[in-house]
Amino acid sequence: MKDNLFNLNVLRDAIIYKYKLMGLGVKDLRELPFDFTTDWNHNFCNEFSKLKKGINDFNNAYAADKTKIKSSNFTMIQVWLGQLQHALACIVESMRNLALHDRNFHTVKPIEYGLVEFDQTPMTYKVFGFEYFDFLMDFQRNLIQIMASNMQNSDTKVSEVTHDYTWYFMDLGYGLEILIDECRLLNDFMLLDDDYKMSYMLFRIRNRCFYLARTMAYILEDVDECFFIVAKREDEEVGVESNNDN
Repeated sequence: MKDNLFNLNVLRDAIIYKYKLMGLGVKDLRELPFDFTTDWNHNFCNEFSKLKKGINDFNNAYAADKTKIKSSNFTMIQVWLGQLQHALACIVESMRNLALHDRNFHTVKPIEYGLVEFDQTPMTYKVFGFEYFDFLMDFQRNLIQIMASNMQNSDTKVSEVTHDYTWYFMDLGYGLEILIDECRLLNDFMLLDDDYKMSYMLFRIRNRCFYLARTMAYILEDVDECFFIVAKREDEEVGVESNNDN
């Protein structure tokens, strides 16, 4: 079992180390797009735990009676997805600035240094508040049903909605797993005081955070769409009730 929080904090420590080499102090670090001086447990892991709980609550409500789903059921999910997506995007931006000042980011040849092998130990996501991504799979299925039901009066079929789907629930799972594994390798190179390999791993991690942020953005787009679909139905129901009263 791995300590994922420790591995994520390794990334924080490595970025702080690199920025300090550039002459930045603690005050400067706090002014970066992402505050690396705080614990990932506060900035990142807790938000995942909240997101998981919110999605679970939504899935349970949808399974109990999908006709009673309200636009308010999406509100906090939108908030947590937005915060996570923003945090990842800020990390990418901060590391982009770092890469501009570190030539090693662009010169390491990974195969020569054996940096393409990953630990195959089974991953645990307990630090994020869950074990597996089945809750996200159920959530995706529910979103698809809501979007498809909005098209039931058109010629669009459910299969056409899912054919070109912009995200897959395991994109998030695999992305997190690889991110944590890359942070573990980063820690190994920090212990070896190998600045060259550290730069390469930071380069890889920056790309990984970019893809995770993009997946978050895709999920958020679909949640927003479902929010407006349900909100429109609520408005129509209120209109019908008003007409009946008159």
